[in-house]
Amino acid sequence: MTGKILIMNNRYDNLFKILNTALTGEVFELDKPDFKLLTGLAFQQEVAPIFLEGAVKYAEFSPAPVAVKAELISKSTSSVVTQTQNTAEFYSIYNKLLSAGLKPIVLKGLICRKAYGRLENHRASGDEDIYVPEHDFSLCLRVLNENGYTADNEGDFSLKYLKRIQTVSFHNRRNHLKIEVHLNLFGTQNSFRTAMNRVFDKALKNPYEINYDGNRLYTLDPTNHYIFLFLHYLKHFMTTGAGIRHIMDLAVFGNKYKKEIDFSSAEKVFSEFIGGAFYADTVELMKLLGGEENTPSKQLDPSTLCEDLINGGAFGLDDKEITYASTFIFSKTGGSRFGLLRSVFPSYDLMSAMHPELYDKPWKLPSLYCKRIVRYVGHKRDPELERDAVKKAKERIKLITDYDLKKK
Repeated sequence: MTGKILIMNNRYDNLFKILNTALTGEVFELDKPDFKLLTGLAFQQEVAPIFLEGAVKYAEFSPAPVAVKAELISKSTSSVVTQTQNTAEFYSIYNKLLSAGLKPIVLKGLICRKAYGRLENHRASGDEDIYVPEHDFSLCLRVLNENGYTADNEGDFSLKYLKRIQTVSFHNRRNHLKIEVHLNLFGTQNSFRTAMNRVFDKALKNPYEINYDGNRLYTLDPTNHYIFLFLHYLKHFMTTGAGIRHIMDLAVFGNKYKKEIDFSSAEKVFSEFIGGAFYADTVELMKLLGGEENTPSKQLDPSTLCEDLINGGAFGLDDKEITYASTFIFSKTGGSRFGLLRSVFPSYDLMSAMHPELYDKPWKLPSLYCKRIVRYVGHKRDPELERDAVKKAKERIKLITDYDLKKK
């Protein structure tokens, strides 16, 4: 571990050290760890099973409250079992897609988990992401439907519809597995997202073949996957907020494929979307989790970024706070001179990107606006929630501006 981030809260420092221990085996000196608080942070950041693997290496964990340890062990065990089952189910449905003549490209999820080695199923995935080109979607839909997967999205899945959306979500009531089928990687809401999509035009046409557990899979090559993971993290940071797991994925994946990743090429791509300080501060945090990449020279304040990520996932707020704060951030960073009004009543183009059914049924726009008003007014009724969400949103806006990301 390269050291403590300047003025890092000791809880955060302890959290990073324990996660680092799980990932690398190295044991550190903790600073008066409060395992009740640390366990809460681990659950919030969705890294509890990995946190447990590190915590048991420390003598200070032994006298932690019995109830805290019991909950951590119980939920972590359940998570690992569920993830193991989901991985097996994913292999099964993926092989059926291959047998149908498709070459779905696996993104994040399984590819990230495999980089964790023996902790593969400790890194829980909420879903599995695959990319298929628009012309293959109808076949993909048929195979998934035949195997019990139902699409969550509304729509007739016409080619016109598919060109407007980013993903179609599928669930299967027989198991816990959710599959996100991507038609593009980042959406088409604005030029920033479409520019991100273009980065992968060549890679998606030339997938990288690998073999996991006797299963043939198609994915992105290591350099492009590293770029994708970073841009995915950036997208979350710019909207609802990123979390520690994004940093951990980058550190673990970067270490696993350090000989194959062209980090110079990756940084060149990043420079098209961000200033150097954001990547430099991210790398500093990656180092606290065992990351081995060299830090670019231009840093801003890794400790402030760390604070944001700890509060993150999506600020660490509940659903109402997330919705309100995200709306506020959009109004301030979306480039609209109409501010909050435009955030409640986005343009038809933006609403269509969020609700693709509008392309075929534009008459639904007023009813969708009404739903947004109801949600917005509902949140406004809680002044304390509003003040807290706006306070956190303003802090995030300042950080986005300091990193020169606001105009991106």
